[in-house]
Amino acid sequence: MKKRYLWIISAVLIILLAFLNPYLAGILAVACVWLLKD
Repeated sequence: MKKRYLWIISAVLIILLAFLNPYLAGILAVACVWLLKD
């Protein structure tokens, strides 16, 4: 349950950041997937 909440927060932050800085958002997206995948 808590991990799902983290996924939602991460997704929202990445989407918001993508408008401001797409390159940084891409790096963060990869980092989040890598950290939360297990």
